[in-house]
Amino acid sequence: MGSHIVYGDGLEDIKDCMLGVVSRRGEGGSSCSWITRPVVFGSILLIWLFGLSVALIVVSSKYQNLSVVSLWSRLDEVDRQHDDKHANTNERVDKVSRQHSNTAQQLVQTADRLIALQGKLRESVSGLARFLSDLGRVAEEAGLQLNRIKTP
Repeated sequence: MGSHIVYGDGLEDIKDCMLGVVSRRGEGGSSCSWITRPVVFGSILLIWLFGLSVALIVVSSKYQNLSVVSLWSRLDEVDRQHDDKHANTNERVDKVSRQHSNTAQQLVQTADRLIALQGKLRESVSGLARFLSDLGRVAEEAGLQLNRIKTP
């Protein structure tokens, strides 16, 4: 009987087909004759590789944002934005600090002016008190002299 494929012993059939035990010309009802033609086998292999490539491209496109380069790029972008915000905040803090310093200097100048004004006001009040006191004495003397003139 020769090499005859019997249904049911699949493992043996595959071994026979791969080892070339079965006739290459289709003699005896060979079931693996399609593998013996390199063009057909190459075409099927090429189609299978193409399908696998397309499947891998589709799967990888869904996970493109998880690649190391993409994550690194996104991290660089976030780091740059953070640095920009940090620099902007530092500028604002410096501006507020300068304004605070200017305000403090103006308060010191105002306090010094108030102290000087207070001293001048005390001098003025003291001078006014002396003037009014002197005016009161002059008025008193004028009143006494007026009384002396009226009473002869």
